[in-house]
Amino acid sequence: MKAILRNQNALLGLETLRTVFAEVLTILRSHPLTPSSDNPIDFEPLTPSHFLLQWRNLALPPGLFVSEDLYRRKQWRKPQFLADCFWKRWMREYIPTLQQRHKWVREKGSLAIRDLVLVVDDNSLRG
Repeated sequence: MKAILRNQNALLGLETLRTVFAEVLTILRSHPLTPSSDNPIDFEPLTPSHFLLQWRNLALPPGLFVSEDLYRRKQWRKPQFLADCFWKRWMREYIPTLQQRHKWVREKGSLAIRDLVLVVDDNSLRG
């Protein structure tokens, strides 16, 4: 958060900062803790929201925001753009750490049915 907000300290009010933190908490709380499946028979993956709120947080991405939104008069767009910045850094810096990489010292078989894989889509919307 410090890296995202470092140049915005003079421009952000208390409500804007609260909104940014609320959006970031929504992102963090919706991250699955257990494997997810496309099979409708399977259970939905557990998230921190299940433990904190007793249900899944179903926040939908509000839209696309650009850096010019920081300087426009519509104040609600500032925290949304900053939350998008957090999401991009989350996807670029944290998500790759979830996949363990080992040196290629032994042969490993190809992917098979029921293997757990991590799918990252760079074009996906926040959340």
